[in-house]
Amino acid sequence: MINDTNYWEAFYAQYPENKMPSSFAEYVNSVYLKKNKTLLELGCGNGRDAIYFANLGLKVTAIDLAATEIDYLNNLNIKDITFKATDFTKLHGYNNFDFVYSRFTLHSINEDSENAVISQLSDVLKPGGLFLLEARSIKDEGLEKKFGVDHYRRYIDLEKIIKKIEAKGFKIIESLEAQDLAKYKEENPYIVRVIAKAL
Repeated sequence: MINDTNYWEAFYAQYPENKMPSSFAEYVNSVYLKKNKTLLELGCGNGRDAIYFANLGLKVTAIDLAATEIDYLNNLNIKDITFKATDFTKLHGYNNFDFVYSRFTLHSINEDSENAVISQLSDVLKPGGLFLLEARSIKDEGLEKKFGVDHYRRYIDLEKIIKKIEAKGFKIIESLEAQDLAKYKEENPYIVRVIAKAL
């Protein structure tokens, strides 16, 4: 696994919270999420989406390697969230979730770690549970970038990731590769979104 913990610790020290959920969080809520269900977030960062999900009535476990930020989030004492400082590529002990949510995290790890995450999903999710994925696409690699250029970033091949997920016994419910999904300042990256159901 690539370890950018120092980068993210410094980033979250400057921006410890963001009260606005991502557009992906809002999208999956509008289509898939339900109150009183359980959700595991892989790489929760400053907790923006985890807090949004908890406020919607989900029981959330959110994990990230940035221990200082996790301590900060735990001190907020937000109902229905457990924040844990741990490696989201090592999911032993996490099970029986209705949803696993991964936004902008699979492209922050190397392919071996990605494979490890995907291989563990069926143990983490209930039958019928959903894997909710958003990450940067290989189409994004060639675009000019002004932000986030000083940490590790990989790009996800949509067809390849779909095949990997299907090979682990999942049914693809939805897949998309497009711009206008995660604009940030002047940047408009190419993004892949995949929703997959555990069988």
